[in-house]
Amino acid sequence: MGEKRCGKCGEITDEAKAFCPGCGRAFVDEKQRTDVSDFDRSANTVQLGETMFNEMLSDMGLSVSKGKHRTEKDIDTVIPSKAERAAASPQEQNIEPPTPSSASGRMPILIWIAIIVLALIAVAMLVVIAVMAATIWK
Repeated sequence: MGEKRCGKCGEITDEAKAFCPGCGRAFVDEKQRTDVSDFDRSANTVQLGETMFNEMLSDMGLSVSKGKHRTEKDIDTVIPSKAERAAASPQEQNIEPPTPSSASGRMPILIWIAIIVLALIAVAMLVVIAVMAATIWK
């Protein structure tokens, strides 16, 4: 590959590079845009379609339609996030702390189920070992 010299700082670099590593000067001229974009044509504003505009007004409880106006406003239910609920005190949340009996009532059942399952697995393994031992010593 050939090398070329930067006309601004004199740095020598590969001719495949588009910019000088020394000063950042572009070796290739940028292509200039010849057509005007839709955004530039709209005076740098966002154009909303009629449906989107009416929906936005509806969300604010407004209407510009010629027909009958809505008298009631939609009420959206807002559910606070976990972080907001954690930041609120129990008095603000109107939530009573869990009682130990409800949490501990479920836990022993799960522990007993786990113990029974493990015991069944152990018994099954002992039976398999006994059968294997009996076949080996025959």
